[in-house]
Amino acid sequence: MKFVITLLSVAVLMSCAAPLAPVSLYMENGEVAKGFATQNPYKKVKFRTERQDKGVTYTFDEIAQAEYNTNEGIKRYIKLPVVDKEDELVVQEIVTGRVSLYTTNRQGYNPGAPMGFGAAGGMGMGFGGYAYNIDNFYLKRETETGMTHLGSNQLFTKNFIKAASDYFKDCPQLIQKIEAKDYRKKDLRAIVTYYNENCD
Repeated sequence: MKFVITLLSVAVLMSCAAPLAPVSLYMENGEVAKGFATQNPYKKVKFRTERQDKGVTYTFDEIAQAEYNTNEGIKRYIKLPVVDKEDELVVQEIVTGRVSLYTTNRQGYNPGAPMGFGAAGGMGMGFGGYAYNIDNFYLKRETETGMTHLGSNQLFTKNFIKAASDYFKDCPQLIQKIEAKDYRKKDLRAIVTYYNENCD
């Protein structure tokens, strides 16, 4: 029970701390809404025309593209289908081209080590808890309708070398670099850019 309360508390704190950023919402009906929104649009977008306004909530059933102007540059979000999945996902564009790279991000929480046993025989309160990011990566060719899930930044992801080599099998020189570990999972942006610029 304490673990659940801790998770809920972390989620609330994170949502409250989320800063507003200038945003342009390109709606499915062709309209464009410009204003401000929190920078975590994977489920919904709470939009304000002015910072002090009361928020209006939109989903990606209504939004075709959300474009945020952040300190790190422009971030674009769209909704795309995933190969072998029924649901579509809201993803951030990282690289666009003949092969495009997309990502999703969510927060995980590790409660830390327990401190003994509680009065009812359950585990006691923990200490040293921390939040961490889980990034999932997706690839899509111009000729494909759905994205292919390549894995995440966590250790429990599927074998990266095999997955990347299978996807880029039409570019032997890139596969060589991946198998030689010149490119690793953290270099996905560079891998996709290399493919778009050097592979036929």
